[in-house]
Amino acid sequence: MLDGDTLPVPLPTGQQQADWEIRAQTPADDIVSSLAGATVAITNKVPLRADTLQQLPELRFICVAATGYDCIDLDACSARGIVVSNVPGYSTQSVSEAVIAAIFALRRQLMAYASNTRIDWPQAKHFCVHHQPIGDIGGATLGIVGKGDIGQAVGRLAQALGMQVQYAERKGSERVRDGYVSFEQMLATSDIISLHCPLSDITRQMIDREALDKMKPQALLINTARGGLINEADLAAALKQGQIGGAALDVLSSEPPAPDNPLLADLPTLLLTPHIAWASRSGVENLVAGVMANIAAFIQGEPINEQKGFWPVKKKNSTHVPHDATFRQFLTQPDIARDFMELHLPPELRVRCDLSTLKLESGSFVEDDLRQYFSDVLYNKHMAFRLMRYAVAAMQRHLEAGHKRLPLVIPVLFYTGRRTPYPYSTRWLDEFDDPALADRLYSRSFPLVDVTLIPDDEIIQHRSMAALTLLQKHIRQRDLAEMMDRLVTILQAGYHSSSQVITLVHYIVQAGETSDAEAFVRELALRVPQHEDVLMTIAQQLEQIGLKRGIEKGRSEGIQIGFEKGEYEAKFKIARTMLHSGMDRNTVMQMTGLNEDDLAQISH
Repeated sequence: MLDGDTLPVPLPTGQQQADWEIRAQTPADDIVSSLAGATVAITNKVPLRADTLQQLPELRFICVAATGYDCIDLDACSARGIVVSNVPGYSTQSVSEAVIAAIFALRRQLMAYASNTRIDWPQAKHFCVHHQPIGDIGGATLGIVGKGDIGQAVGRLAQALGMQVQYAERKGSERVRDGYVSFEQMLATSDIISLHCPLSDITRQMIDREALDKMKPQALLINTARGGLINEADLAAALKQGQIGGAALDVLSSEPPAPDNPLLADLPTLLLTPHIAWASRSGVENLVAGVMANIAAFIQGEPINEQKGFWPVKKKNSTHVPHDATFRQFLTQPDIARDFMELHLPPELRVRCDLSTLKLESGSFVEDDLRQYFSDVLYNKHMAFRLMRYAVAAMQRHLEAGHKRLPLVIPVLFYTGRRTPYPYSTRWLDEFDDPALADRLYSRSFPLVDVTLIPDDEIIQHRSMAALTLLQKHIRQRDLAEMMDRLVTILQAGYHSSSQVITLVHYIVQAGETSDAEAFVRELALRVPQHEDVLMTIAQQLEQIGLKRGIEKGRSEGIQIGFEKGEYEAKFKIARTMLHSGMDRNTVMQMTGLNEDDLAQISH
């Protein structure tokens, strides 16, 4: 982990058998050296960009110890086959409660009263000191920018306290969706504004001098999302001049902030906290559990909470060929190995082996996570299962060598333990609680779910599996625009979280057949209101990518046209010289590739 000090509790590293290094912090110049040889990187805010990733060939997994992953270059990770997982939703309750707490603190002037009470109260003539006006929560209008999990959680708490909640449409949007008000109307009518949207080129400094001018004179601004959403100089000026009622910020554009950040000045109406809205006891516990769950899932080959760029993932192949210690120490001579097998192989297997062709390979078939086991450590009641894993690894290596059929691999256990005879079963199926059921499962055809044979009308009834099944059935077979109605019906049923919807849409963009991905996602956003925010964000990203690709294509085509024009003009000059030298027209056309019409232009 690159920035372990960002977690108030240590990670339970004993849960995973691995070599851990938890760094308190990692300066930019030390990132590459710190991760040299690492398979897994954990980061909260230390950035991992393309130029860094290309220097880390062994890195296979990045776990972001946060929900936001803007510190990671997802496209570079996808191109290098690096899996990226975040921890979504761990701090929803903590952050939403922090927002409500900040609203109470500002509306009820708690900071002003707390700072003056020890001086003013003992000198008061009455039982109370009422210097600052106190506002109620109930009846106030809360404008929320961003309708993700945290934004909606804040809205629910606010409504429970009697507040009127309105969600803002995207700044500059020409259309206002149902259930939203325009960004400008939200600014003008909200008593409190709380920011809960991601930081992007579109949202960067969305709260600037112009936006602040449109807010109510006593309005409050809350930001627990990303500091870059606010123009900090403009906000500092507005607070200093009393243009708005106050602000509560848990984030700044640069963290830790520079000493000259204008929001570090003495601003009595500013409640500033050091990015800790997420860090309630339950929030921290959820984050740590999420990080460890992500790592465990990756190790098991089934990553969860995976975040991807818009480019296809290119997996890197890796073959583990560590030496098996026992084989290396006792059976390094072919004659000894041959004698061993002649003596100990069961007769029905020995007759199938031509031991005269025996060769010993320097590498073994031990899987990487078995590398730590040597000699007598192997001898335990699970050896039958471990030997089966050896056998499967050998079969895999055989296939990777180009063979079409599986080889017959014979596991042999050489036991020298103190207890006699060998106290455990050498039949791996006996490892199960129900060996008979295991035998039926593993000695017959596996259960098959053939989605190509399941009717779409039946798939729609598959609850939380419906969207995945429908997409994987049709992703390469037809234009997904034709599936819009069914997909909308499935997503409107409410079985899918925002992160799952994002994963499905990325899947459509990467692998689907659709003539206009951006238009497809925009229409999906319009028809599935509970996921409009995340879907419209993806649509805008696709629009930006399309513009960039268009510019690059135009530049490339312009260069090509220039080459072609130059080549054409050169042929004309050569042909003109040939004609003036008396060469016949047919020879000139044959040598230059020009035709009669071209030569006629030269003559004129």
